[in-house]
Amino acid sequence: MRIPKEQKNIPLKCWYNGRRAILPLEKAYRLFFSVSFAWILFLDLYRTDGRGRRPKGGALVKDAPGAAKFTLKLLTRGRLALSVSDSCLMDEHGDSPSRGLLTAWAHRFGGLFDGPKPFEQRYVYDEHGNRQLAYLMKPDERWLIIVDVDSDSGFTREDVDWQIFETGPQDV
Repeated sequence: MRIPKEQKNIPLKCWYNGRRAILPLEKAYRLFFSVSFAWILFLDLYRTDGRGRRPKGGALVKDAPGAAKFTLKLLTRGRLALSVSDSCLMDEHGDSPSRGLLTAWAHRFGGLFDGPKPFEQRYVYDEHGNRQLAYLMKPDERWLIIVDVDSDSGFTREDVDWQIFETGPQDV
C-alpha cells in the first residue's frame, strides 16, 4: 500500500534498536517491514522476521500482558541484558518476577518467531555477585517499536492511516 503523500513526514515517537528516535512515517514504515521485530504499541500490531506478516501468536498485550511487559523492557534497553532483579520488571509491591516467570515471558516472546529468536539467554551477575538468568537482543538483530505520533508535531493518531501497516509495503 502507498503512504499518502501528506502523511510521509508525520513524525513518530519510536524506539529503534533500543534507542529513542523520532522517525518520519515513511522511514518507520520501511523499517516496520524489514526488522526482526516491529511493534505498534497502541494498536498491539506487530510483525516478525521482516516478512511483513502478523504471526500466529495473536495480540501480545491483550493475550499476555506479562510477556508484553518483558518484551517492551527488553527492546527498550538496547543491547543490555534484562534480568530478574532489574527494577523495571518489579511489580507495584517492589517484588521481582520469579526465574520461572521470566522464562515463561521470554518463551512467549520467542514463540512469535518461526525461525531463530532475535534474543538470547545469558547469565549475568548482580551487585552481590550472584549469578542471574538474563535475556538480551542478539548483536546482529534490528527492531522497532512505534509508540505514537510525536505530540510536539501538531499531528494526532487520526492523521495517520494505520492500515498501511497491516497491508504491507509496496511502492512508497
